[in-house]
Amino acid sequence: LHRVVTTRLFTLGADLPPWLVAGYKKKDAAELIRLYHSQGKLEAASELAIEYLEAVMGKGGEYFGLESSLMANQRPAWVPWTVLDRLFLELADNVAIPALSTAMKRLEKTVDKYLNTVERVSRDMVARA
Repeated sequence: LHRVVTTRLFTLGADLPPWLVAGYKKKDAAELIRLYHSQGKLEAASELAIEYLEAVMGKGGEYFGLESSLMANQRPAWVPWTVLDRLFLELADNVAIPALSTAMKRLEKTVDKYLNTVERVSRDMVARA
């Protein structure tokens, strides 16, 4: 239902209402990123991807329905790498556009931070074992 309503609003050229975005984030953030991307809303897709990665790292997980964050003693969260890879490719193709270049740099910085956090948590998990 979320996907149908979102797609319809996009075809009408309307912005998504905040209540729909909030509900979609909890239901399936990766699908929402894909929909933004498929509609050419690359800035919105990258912002949502950044928010999701930060949520996985512990900042705002409640907005995505995450029960825990990235810690050695908690269950890991799923990250939609295929969706992020496709988004990176599209942003790289449009790097000449200043807003998309900025979005790409912010997303790269957040992914690097996430990967560093994963590495640290992995070392902590091994040390605890």
